[in-house]
Amino acid sequence: MPDMKKNLLIVTAVITNLLCACSSDEAFLAEKPKTRYTIESAFVQSSQVDATLASAYRYTCLMFGWAYPNRPAALLGGIGSDCYDALNEICGWGQNGQSHFERWSTDDLTTERTWDILYQTISFANLTLRGAEMVKWNSNAEKEAATAQAHLIKGFAYLRLGECWGGVPLVTEIIDVVKDDYVRATREEIYNYAIKELKLAEAQISEYPAQDGRPGKGVCRHYLAEAYLALGVETGDDSCYATAVEYATRTIDAHPIMTSRFGVRADPSNTGSNNGVPNYKPDGDVYYDLFQIGNYDYSTGNTEALWVMQAMDYDTFQSTGLTEDHLYDNTLPYTCHAWSCGPVFRDIKWKEELQEPNANASPWNGDVDQEKYPGGYVCAYLGGSSIGRVAETFYLSDEIWAGAWEDDIRYNELNSPHHIVCVDRAHSRYGTVVTRDDIDPMFYYNLYPMHSKLIMQDGWGWHPSQEAEHIREYGRDWYMARSAETYLLRAEAYLKLGKKDLAANDINVIRTRANCAKKVTAAEVDIDLIFDERARELCYEEHRWPQLLRQGSSKNGGSNPVMQRRIKEHAMYVKDQPVSTGDIQWTLFPIPQVYIDMNTGAVLEQNPGWE
Repeated sequence: MPDMKKNLLIVTAVITNLLCACSSDEAFLAEKPKTRYTIESAFVQSSQVDATLASAYRYTCLMFGWAYPNRPAALLGGIGSDCYDALNEICGWGQNGQSHFERWSTDDLTTERTWDILYQTISFANLTLRGAEMVKWNSNAEKEAATAQAHLIKGFAYLRLGECWGGVPLVTEIIDVVKDDYVRATREEIYNYAIKELKLAEAQISEYPAQDGRPGKGVCRHYLAEAYLALGVETGDDSCYATAVEYATRTIDAHPIMTSRFGVRADPSNTGSNNGVPNYKPDGDVYYDLFQIGNYDYSTGNTEALWVMQAMDYDTFQSTGLTEDHLYDNTLPYTCHAWSCGPVFRDIKWKEELQEPNANASPWNGDVDQEKYPGGYVCAYLGGSSIGRVAETFYLSDEIWAGAWEDDIRYNELNSPHHIVCVDRAHSRYGTVVTRDDIDPMFYYNLYPMHSKLIMQDGWGWHPSQEAEHIREYGRDWYMARSAETYLLRAEAYLKLGKKDLAANDINVIRTRANCAKKVTAAEVDIDLIFDERARELCYEEHRWPQLLRQGSSKNGGSNPVMQRRIKEHAMYVKDQPVSTGDIQWTLFPIPQVYIDMNTGAVLEQNPGWE
């Protein structure tokens, strides 16, 4: 109390002196700032520019991962598309599912948030470029490295805007005054601007990443290939496809895909362990190695890596003072896939005739051997503490694997575990595989494969603190792009050029790496086959909606039969568990109504189908 009393006396004396010093109320209230924080005063040294660039990276990170189905990362990733949606129990049995398209509107928060994230990313990129011109650099190379990254991030963001919304307002530099008269550029202009920015980045940036998490020329060329594909569809100019082939080829030449085992779990002489699990994984394969902690970056020998979002390891995270919520949503949404993705095994019930009086109602709950399955019903073997926010369509989980895919390593039990045994020791089926035929029909679509790229099933990469819940995958990075996708971009460009034999060759490179006996012929190649291969190779990694939406032109009212057909045939709450008719009349996302209403100085036109 004495200290508190002393502090109160000091504060009272200070306030009294201040009041006596003022001759009037006006004098007391007059603002006399010592400094003014403006763009001009914000940049004094180059480290401040890099800090601004880091903010642009942060917003870019928010475009990747699956923490929540109603966030920008999930929308861009394809929630509501032919591949994914929210689990039926989470979204009112489809009534609030993303593919219940009748509920979409110009006030939709998910599309609005995605629009916001993209423009916030552009804003920080523009601010970085302004700041770079205001400070002294140690060398011109240091300055170019920073500005190249800003150009890349801005080009990427405008590419996504053009693909998803078509023509949008073009903001080429930082705006520090109130503006309410934005107008839309054309989609062609947006694509060309994205190409301009990506070319500026490619010209200035190093050939390979100068630091883990930073880009090199490869990812610039990768997105240039995609941008030229999009521009070709929009304009009908076939020369764009030839240019796409050129950029894709340069990426592939510099970043060959990994074709043999590599990295931290591939060395038989490595006798160490992690979390009590041996480092060496004798039954591993090259696809499995791509997604192991410590293997993501180009610096580790992974030539396939183009751009990798970095994740903090446990010790680094603990030193930041951040809360766990940041990992779910605000900072690194791609580090919580064990929580958001995968079946909720513990909630799936036996069908009535297989239920036993002394056993649990679920094959994956009850009397679980904690020594064999640390964590019990939320053990790593069962994918951890998933709450099933994101679920797979029947197309992704089953249809694309129907037929002769037995040898494809992307669908084996290591990379896509889909034969999960009963772990309840009290049930007579303990230790045997449980299939959809064994479970209550209401859970039929809740049982689908896990993926090693999302969930570390053997517990090797988990920190010991996670064994009770298995949620956060500390230190597990995420691919923004890898050259396997570049092959499929080039295959698409070859298809559009009528060179189906070359398209087949590129697809077969991916299938050969996957040890897939089923090779594609030139006659079989079409855009749907390429989308199927993207789903096999890049599920959960690619930005699915942008790839679908760029298949159409916005001219003459817009047309995109590829996207509309695939939604009709595969979307979860259109095809698998029908709630929506799937008769969508739009070919682009809606411009958020809130920005149309705020733009009082000019008309910001809505996209067709949303008026």
